[in-house]
Amino acid sequence: MIAIVGLGVTGDLTERGVELLEQADEVFIETYTSFVPDAVVERLKRRYGAVEVGREEVESLSVFKPGRSVVLLVGGDPLTATTHVALVRALEERGEQVEVVGNSSVFTAVARTGLSLYKFGKVVTLSFWYPNYKPASPIKLFADNVSVGAHTLFLLDIGMTIPHALSLLEKMSEITGIDLSGCVVFGCQRLCWQDERIIRTTWEERQVLHELEKLPACLVLTKHMSAVEDEFSQSFKVGFKRD
Repeated sequence: MIAIVGLGVTGDLTERGVELLEQADEVFIETYTSFVPDAVVERLKRRYGAVEVGREEVESLSVFKPGRSVVLLVGGDPLTATTHVALVRALEERGEQVEVVGNSSVFTAVARTGLSLYKFGKVVTLSFWYPNYKPASPIKLFADNVSVGAHTLFLLDIGMTIPHALSLLEKMSEITGIDLSGCVVFGCQRLCWQDERIIRTTWEERQVLHELEKLPACLVLTKHMSAVEDEFSQSFKVGFKRD
C-alpha cells in the first residue's frame, strides 16, 4: 500500500501517520510543494529513515515500487496541493491502493489572525521574480477579492520571507496601478508553532513587518473586516495593550 501522509503546519504527525510510518518498507519526504523546516526533516530521517526526494522522482512514480509499502511525507495537508491530487490519481490508475492521511494546513491555521475563514476569497501565491518571469496576476486576484468583500491569503514561494513578499507587492502595485493603501495587513510567521508571531498593521506602516524573517510565513491583506474580526485582531497590533 502507498500512503501520503501530511506533516501539518508544525511537522507533528497524527497517530495514523505514525502507525503507517512504523509499518512502511520505505519512507520518503518531499519539500518542494510546502516548506518543511530542516529540523523536522532531520528528525524524520533519524526516526524513520526518511529519504528526501525531488519532484521528478515523485511525479515519475519511480519511488513507488510495486509490492512495497511506501509512505510519502509532505508538508501541511496533502491534498491542498494540486500536485498531490494528480499523484493520487496517477497511482490509482496504476492499480495502487492509496491512503491519504490529512493534517493541519495554513488554510485553517490562518484563523489565528481572528479573521473568519468564511470571508476569505481566492488564495494567491507569490512566486519569486526572474528576468523573464515577473507575474503581476497575484495583485489582480487580490483586487478581485476586495471587490466582493473578501480577505486575501498570500502563500509565499518556498524560501520567500515576508519582507521579500512585501517588496514584490509594491512592484506589482506600481506596474498595475492597483492601490493597496487603506489595507489592513497581517504578517504571519510560523503559525501554530511555539514561537508563532502575528503582526497586524496597515499597508502604509508595513515596515514593522520587516522584522518577520523566519519561515514558514504568509501574508493576509484585507479592506473589509467585521466589528468582531477587528476587535479580535486588535491584540496583534504593535504596542497594543488590552485594558
